[in-house]
Formats: sequence, structure tokens, C-alpha cells
Amino acid sequence: MEPDDELTFFIDKNGTSRFYKGKTLLGVINDIQFGQAFMGIWLSKNTSEPKLRQALLGDKT
Repeated sequence: MEPDDELTFFIDKNGTSRFYKGKTLLGVINDIQFGQAFMGIWLSKNTSEPKLRQALLGDKT
């Protein structure tokens, strides 16, 4: 990743996780529990990085 690159993380209805850099697929993880655990790192109310969480969610408060 370089400055201004965008990383997208997508979880489909079957629980498969996919990472994209722009429109390029970087990888697939078929572990149903991975997606929730990964998102929890960044978006859980109990994150160790609450300011980053607020920024990711677009929370201006």
C-alpha cells in the first residue's frame, strides 16, 4: 500500500472475506469467523484505537 491507495474489505453473505486494492482482488479468506474478528479490531466499541474507529465511521463527535 502506498499513500492514497484504497483498501476495501468485503464480507459476502456466506461469510467469505475479500480484500481489494482499488479494483484488484488481493486475497480471499474462507473462514466465517475471520470477517467478524477483523472488523472488530477496527470497529468494535472496545477498540484500542477509538479515534481511528471514529474516523472510519465518519463520526465527527
